[in-house]
Amino acid sequence: MLVNYHNSTRNKQNSCRVRDPKEEKRYVQQMLVENPVIVERRGLTTNTTSGSEEPLSREEQLRPQRAESCRRSCINIKINKAKIKYRHRYIFGKYSQNVQMLEHLRNIISQAESHLTRNDLSKRAGYGLE
Repeated sequence: MLVNYHNSTRNKQNSCRVRDPKEEKRYVQQMLVENPVIVERRGLTTNTTSGSEEPLSREEQLRPQRAESCRRSCINIKINKAKIKYRHRYIFGKYSQNVQMLEHLRNIISQAESHLTRNDLSKRAGYGLE
């Protein structure tokens, strides 16, 4: 029996779109909620002074700000890496759905070809196709 292409693919048309930015963003956010990024912090070091109340140099004043900036940068890098990993996982899933769809279409085409050859409807010479 010949499978109707239009009816068999109607439900799968939405899966042909590879990237839906809103759906992708929602997926990435959900994965970050389910799998939070773990940030390990080293023990905080305290600035020990020898009891003298000398004013701190410019370098020593900027050190805590630089350390905090570095920590934030490391955290942001880890979060971005996790986002890229989950985005890749989402896109790979969509592509694998498309591969399955292509295989399904190939099966439909082969069924149609076999149906036409069985019923002797492929007389190309009569239509001037050969």
